[in-house]
Amino acid sequence: MQSLDELLSQEPHATFHDATVVEVQHDATAGRAALTADLCVGDPEASTVDERERRRRGRLSLQGVRLWRRDGSDPAVSAPGNWLTAEGPLAEATSELARALHRDFETEPYCWYLYFSDSNSFLYWTARNVAFEWEGSARPAV
Repeated sequence: MQSLDELLSQEPHATFHDATVVEVQHDATAGRAALTADLCVGDPEASTVDERERRRRGRLSLQGVRLWRRDGSDPAVSAPGNWLTAEGPLAEATSELARALHRDFETEPYCWYLYFSDSNSFLYWTARNVAFEWEGSARPAV
């Protein structure tokens, strides 16, 4: 998997970029996590703003989580941000911590990072299984 966007096949223009995260759950004991977000599904070439800015809520579910680590500029904030602006394989992250974590977990099937612009923070995770499910239908952006 090169991008989490590959999980979004039901919506041809869907992307995690600029998603608004509404809930993050992590259960270290059970080894699972979930991220619920409003994702942009609008057609960037559409003629109206409403068509371009359509959003749809979905849930990214992770099973077999062995790594769940936040790296942020404000240690007093324990949660990641809400504005997800980048994601990708942990091997592509450039921080020293990311490189160290990648070395420790590179054999995991999914070894990933998420970057939240509003909190200037990263969330690094690994999982054995990754799934995505849409919740409801698309709606205009607010």
